[in-house]
Amino acid sequence: MKRAEKELKLSTDKDLTTWIRTLLAIYPTLPNIERVISSIIESRACSLNSCYAPNGQMKYSSYEHVNRVLQIIERKDKIIDLYHSIRDLLKILSKEEMRFVEMRFFHRVKPEKIATILGVSRRSVYRYTTRIIDKIALDCMDKGISSLYLKNKVEGESWIFAQYDKIAEDLQANVKRGRVEVEDDLSLE
Repeated sequence: MKRAEKELKLSTDKDLTTWIRTLLAIYPTLPNIERVISSIIESRACSLNSCYAPNGQMKYSSYEHVNRVLQIIERKDKIIDLYHSIRDLLKILSKEEMRFVEMRFFHRVKPEKIATILGVSRRSVYRYTTRIIDKIALDCMDKGISSLYLKNKVEGESWIFAQYDKIAEDLQANVKRGRVEVEDDLSLE
């Protein structure tokens, strides 16, 4: 596909590349979040005593307790599904591209260091990042995955929306400064 065709196709869903960046930024944290949720489920499911206050008064019913555990299980399933969905999106990348994504997004290696490792300019690192993001976004579009679909997939996870907002804000600031790429702060806050 020619550059103009890619740009035209990507312009139909401007938020998709921001969502791709967000998903890549959160991907390495998902297994840890799943483990924490699992331990919460285990502790809550094993103890109905947590329904009672220290004075013996009932704080909430067993039904409410079980319902809350089920809600937490649903959240865990959502996190696991999200992790596998992102992993599936990454399958289209070559080994070289995947190595780059691991450095850039998962290990948060600074662009200067990536440039040194790969023997390219810092600017090439930003261009390569954009090419990979666009490649994943175009594949999403071919599969019928839109930014709205991704937004709905993470519904209720305010920390993911906060990360999306931060990345969108960074992108917008860089566009205003005449840069095309997010400089290098992909950290979760």
